[in-house]
Amino acid sequence: MAVMRTISWRGSRIDIKSQTVQVGSHQLELRRCCREGKEPLGPPIVAVAGFLESNEVFFARKGEGGLAPFLAALGYDVYLLELRGRGKSWPAVTKASDWSFEENIAEDIPAHLQTIAKLRPDEPQFWLGQGIGSLLLHCAYERRPPASPPLLGMVHFAASRGVLLDSRRKTSASRQWWLAAQTMKLFRGYVGVPFSDPPRRETCQSLAELRQWQREAMPEQSLNLPPSLYIASENSLLWGNPNDTRRWIHTLGPHNARLVAVGKRGGNLRNYNHRELLQHANACDDHFLQLQAWLEEQCVCAEGKPANISA
Repeated sequence: MAVMRTISWRGSRIDIKSQTVQVGSHQLELRRCCREGKEPLGPPIVAVAGFLESNEVFFARKGEGGLAPFLAALGYDVYLLELRGRGKSWPAVTKASDWSFEENIAEDIPAHLQTIAKLRPDEPQFWLGQGIGSLLLHCAYERRPPASPPLLGMVHFAASRGVLLDSRRKTSASRQWWLAAQTMKLFRGYVGVPFSDPPRRETCQSLAELRQWQREAMPEQSLNLPPSLYIASENSLLWGNPNDTRRWIHTLGPHNARLVAVGKRGGNLRNYNHRELLQHANACDDHFLQLQAWLEEQCVCAEGKPANISA
């Protein structure tokens, strides 16, 4: 059953519609954000949140910020893909849950994409990931059916495959994070953020796979990637630090890649952490404007004419 609400956002009216995507016994939430009553809609933007995150990371915690309404107000058709066990998907993660990233890649993301294809058939898309969500999208990209809609580009917020422990501070922060995760795994049978609403939890299998991904060397690939924008946080030690993002870009092989390192040192309004990159109200007047220009640039390159996007 679809559920819809409308919010006011910086002078725009944004429709937010949630529906269920069935994958076996799992009910996954698909949230769609677009301008109220505005046609034609711009290109679909398909977004996946990172480890221990839900779709709420694309909305402001307070005030009129948030990446999802920002993009919707520009005219894009934004789809937020909730994976199994996350957010308002059902059932939630418990100690009995036994899935990992493999199910997310092979089942959850394709099911969402099939639903979006029915809503916007054959429309070229953008894909957008946060953290591990970007890696999951890359894996899903490798497995795309030949008849899939073309990709105009990929956007990555605070994304990297591993963490280079190149300072005592970074090493200490990494050890503390993994100790906390292993402790929660031992006592609860899963990892999660206490008292979060909606729940932010991951299975023990996903935690183990995250550890494996970070430890294993990744050979250089050649995936024929679309143009890609990487937005990293100078203020983040472990999640999406520019040095770690840069290392991941190099492992992906030659492609049209642009890295934006966000922080006061580079002239930005503030030092954002990996969540504030997507949520903080200042971001709408800061690095989101660089994202907006890049998206419009890709639309122009693909169409050979100005994009049908306006605020």
